[in-house]
Amino acid sequence: MKNKKSFLILIFLALVLIIINLFYFSIMNFTPKENIKSNIQNKIYVVPYMGDIDGDVSDDWFFFYQKVLDFHNKNKIPITFSFYPVSIRNNEKFNEIFVEMYKSKYVDLMQKGYKGDALEMKMETLPLGQQKEIIQAGQNHFKEKMQEILNTDYVRLPVSYNQIGGKFNNNTMKAAESAGLK
Repeated sequence: MKNKKSFLILIFLALVLIIINLFYFSIMNFTPKENIKSNIQNKIYVVPYMGDIDGDVSDDWFFFYQKVLDFHNKNKIPITFSFYPVSIRNNEKFNEIFVEMYKSKYVDLMQKGYKGDALEMKMETLPLGQQKEIIQAGQNHFKEKMQEILNTDYVRLPVSYNQIGGKFNNNTMKAAESAGLK
């Protein structure tokens, strides 16, 4: 009896959706306008963003990172990947993909804090000095690990910064800017 009642409710909801679609798209002749004019004078760039490209996730995700990277490189489409610097460790598989991202002219690597720990989850509540220390520690870790992986002294640091949860305050912006981040 309960299954029959649930089934009837689903049928009723499906019929309601069909009627709404018919009303708006057929009877009301609601169709998007093809010749939409805009008063925007500047070019607008949309750059896809993919968060949390981190070495701390399961290796099962690495094929996905590679596919996304290959797609963007092949099609010459810019993309931003954010990462916690501490996640760059000694995982060869992750490091291969990460270095490929680092070397790609279509990828912007965006630093996210340092560790992504409980302290950083409330970073916007911390004083300026402590926020600077966290961001700087992340940059230092990134630089050290990339020097090791690439076997070079010169490492180009990320120029973009994203705070966990997007919670920025004036101190967060000052701390990021003082480290050369945008």
